[in-house]
Amino acid sequence: MTKVTPTGKNLNIFISCKYEPAADWMTYASWYSIFKNIPDAEVALFVEKTGVTRHLFAWTYQCRLRCRSVLPDIEGPTLIINDDVMAVRPLDETWLIKLDEVTILKLDNFYGLCSEAKSSEVTTFVTYKGGCGNFVLPEWIDKERCPFAYAQHFLASDTSNEQRVFDLWERANLTYSVLHKG
Repeated sequence: MTKVTPTGKNLNIFISCKYEPAADWMTYASWYSIFKNIPDAEVALFVEKTGVTRHLFAWTYQCRLRCRSVLPDIEGPTLIINDDVMAVRPLDETWLIKLDEVTILKLDNFYGLCSEAKSSEVTTFVTYKGGCGNFVLPEWIDKERCPFAYAQHFLASDTSNEQRVFDLWERANLTYSVLHKG
C-alpha cells in the first residue's frame, strides 16, 4: 500500500453532504480548508439528493471537484468527512499512522483525530457543528447567505482551532462569493 504524505498525496477525501443551500457554503469551507492544508489530496463530494430543485454547488465546476451521489469503489486510503468538518492543519503523524492501518475511515466518530472547534485539542480536523466562537450553526442553516464575511463578528475568547476556522472563512469569502454564483 502506498503511504500517505503530510500534504495528502495518495489520500482520497470525500466530503459528505446533503443537496441543501447551507451545505453549499459548508462544503466549500471544508473543500477550501483541505485545498489549503492538505493540497495533494484527491477530493470529491458525496452528495445525498434531497427534494431541493434549485441549482447549488456551482463552484465545484470551477474548482474541478467531482460530485457523486454514490460512492465509487474505494482504492487506497480514503477519508469520508461531513461538511461541517474543516482541515485546520496539515496531516500529522497520528493521522499518517491511522491512514496506514485502514482503507476507508468515516470521520463521524472522531477516533481522536478530529475535535470540536471550541476545544483546545490540537488536531488536523475540527468540526464547528457544536459552535465556533459566537457562531451557532443552527442559526445559519436556513439563511440564504453564508457566514464567511462575518467571521470577525464571531470572534470571542477563541481557541486556536476557532481562530483557524475563522481565518479560513475570511480567506474563502472572496473566492466563494464569486464562484458560488457560477
